[in-house]
Amino acid sequence: MFFGIVVYFVISMQGLAILKNLYNKQYDRDIYFVVISCIILQVLANIKAEKVRNVKYIVITQKETYKTLFEPVKRGKYYFIRITDKNEVEKKRVQIAEERIEKIEYIIEKVEEHE
Repeated sequence: MFFGIVVYFVISMQGLAILKNLYNKQYDRDIYFVVISCIILQVLANIKAEKVRNVKYIVITQKETYKTLFEPVKRGKYYFIRITDKNEVEKKRVQIAEERIEKIEYIIEKVEEHE
């Protein structure tokens, strides 16, 4: 909002100078510089750093271990596990009864900041 006020003020001053016949075209470059600078500063101010987590889920049952990139979903007495390949394309879904699951591990691999 601050940069909007600055741009409005600069353009208003330009309009007043034109109305009073005090305006000189050599000021155009300065006015365009201020307006473009405010636009660039506003864009940079709106960019926020964001933290991204890579989480792997490991579901350990009495007989097998399942590794997946998607969180197991619980529906009723069953957990549904999405098994994917290297390209993150779903290959199969496994339905496991809740009492067969011994442990679910959440492994956070890395935290990155993106701008």
